[in-house]
Amino acid sequence: MRAIRGQMRAIQVKKAGGPFELVQLPTPQPGPAEVLIKVIACGICGGDEVCRSGLFPGMSYPRIPGHEAVGTIIARGERVGSAWAMGQRVGVGWHAGRCESSEACEHCRRGNFFVCVKATGTGLTVDGGLAEYMVADQTALIPIPDALDSVQAAGLLCAGLTVFNAMRLSSIRPGDTLAVSGIGGLGHLALQFGVKFGYRVVAISSSASKRFDCLEKFGAHVFIDAKQENVPQRLANLRPKLILGTSVDAKSITDLTPTWPSDAQLLILAEPPTTTLEIPYIPLLFNRNSIAGFTAGTSADAEDALRVADMVGVVVQTETYALEDAEAAFNTIRGARYRRVVVM
Repeated sequence: MRAIRGQMRAIQVKKAGGPFELVQLPTPQPGPAEVLIKVIACGICGGDEVCRSGLFPGMSYPRIPGHEAVGTIIARGERVGSAWAMGQRVGVGWHAGRCESSEACEHCRRGNFFVCVKATGTGLTVDGGLAEYMVADQTALIPIPDALDSVQAAGLLCAGLTVFNAMRLSSIRPGDTLAVSGIGGLGHLALQFGVKFGYRVVAISSSASKRFDCLEKFGAHVFIDAKQENVPQRLANLRPKLILGTSVDAKSITDLTPTWPSDAQLLILAEPPTTTLEIPYIPLLFNRNSIAGFTAGTSADAEDALRVADMVGVVVQTETYALEDAEAAFNTIRGARYRRVVVM
């Protein structure tokens, strides 16, 4: 393997609680089972706050954030398999790698790669994609469909993967009702996947201005204005089989808890700004309803999510930024309508 020389521009978080800073660094070199990727685009999402906060176990600084990267392979380690070729366009998501087959832990031996004891986190325990170049383990690589634009692919690698996996691993079936609370980066993709999968889709938002987008652009069948309507009562009447909490606080979790007899499930996909929740227990016990947390998936899951999004026409609503504007993009993320992507 020929070493790639020179410097690159990158965004770094230098200490816990610090800002995104633009720096010059040596171009990284791939290890034996890694590739070097020339980054084309990298999404920014609320999950990057985990990098800034330093609360993730095993974090050290400085760290390059970014867990929604798309680019082309420009160098390969000697142990990289034939599936990954020079010039190939690939993505890297949250899941930055796992055991190789020769050293599989108990989780990997059973195919539960996401909880591999050696699993690493892109932009958390290894450097991420908010840079002109990044290295990635071959077990983390995601092939990008030829027809899928790189900005679109980057926008799907976290939010799209999360809602896609949450639906397909649940018990919801075509014809059932899906409710999506919070119509932002995750929510607008959940509406589209839900419609394409044949569910009756209910959008719940505190932003009345998103009614048109939800019903006309993303295809939802019902819109609930969380500021003006009684959300628990509306849900009790609609009886969704699956509720996705994509933008939540403690009160909204209580409001979304299924109370009707239907074997319904609430999946929390975003981190509430609290460590404790008040949940009505009796409706869960006697109706066999449930509440669970859910997050992302492996590189294989992401490959499925991108392929399906490309096939059925799920479209990410994006705003694009230059690398040097990454801090501004992050600082305004809570006011972002949908997804933000840094383009190199």
